[in-house]
Amino acid sequence: MLRSQPQPPLCPVPADPRVHTPTPTSGPGARGAQAQARRAGAGGMGTAAAAAAAAGEGARSPSPAAVSLGLGVAVVSSLVNGSTFVLQKKGIVRAKRRGTSYLTDIVWWAGTIAMAVGQIGNFLAYTAVPTVLVTPLGALGVPFGSILASYLLKEKLNILGKLGCLLSCAGSVVLIIHSPKSESVTTQAELEEKLTNPVFVGYLCIVLLMLLLLIFWIAPAHGPTNIMVYISICSLLGSFTVPSTKGIGLAAQDIFHNNPSSQRALCLCLVLLAVLGCSIIVQFRFMFCRRFSDL
Repeated sequence: MLRSQPQPPLCPVPADPRVHTPTPTSGPGARGAQAQARRAGAGGMGTAAAAAAAAGEGARSPSPAAVSLGLGVAVVSSLVNGSTFVLQKKGIVRAKRRGTSYLTDIVWWAGTIAMAVGQIGNFLAYTAVPTVLVTPLGALGVPFGSILASYLLKEKLNILGKLGCLLSCAGSVVLIIHSPKSESVTTQAELEEKLTNPVFVGYLCIVLLMLLLLIFWIAPAHGPTNIMVYISICSLLGSFTVPSTKGIGLAAQDIFHNNPSSQRALCLCLVLLAVLGCSIIVQFRFMFCRRFSDL
């Protein structure tokens, strides 16, 4: 009686990658394949979204060279702005000694031109660097102006004045080092979204009410005897000047483009220019003229 020989184990034949295996369209295998495909698609979309977000974040953040240049311009502008008060006062004192108008004195005009140059520098710095880095640097003009006044105007700085200058410099450094990582506004659409934010609109309304109260009720009664009234007015006006300066730089980029948003950019730029001009005039009225009227 013949015995059957044992058959050797069958080895699996490797699949040919050139041969397309159809995916089952029904049954448990089909549902598993569809679920695996959905998971793969979701993973691909998540990776693509993360890559797009990283690319957008890289496009938003300014380069280190631009940040360094903007900070340098901001520092120079703050020093120039600090010298304007001293030069204008020196020109007024010289004009009073000669018995002429300060408009004929070259030192007063030098201070006025320095003021314009400093504001242009601030405008350029606001467009290149985030506002949280530029604004604290404005305090550096205080110690520079005090030192310049001690040489040009022969004014003595007491111990409290020196301590105040030191604290202003230290505060600027601390604010820059620990500045919040806020989202940078780089386009006109983002600017309009921020300006129409209900929180920002409510804040501006509160600031406007405080300004009206200070200008029309408190300043006439207590302004000549308390300089903090004028300082408060000029400080509150910074809520209008800083966003306007930043917005003008962003809107000016789209004005000369032939697209539908150019008209909106022009209107926005004109509105911000008007706000900026009014705030500067009010600051000049309550800080400069009142300060020099007693000379």
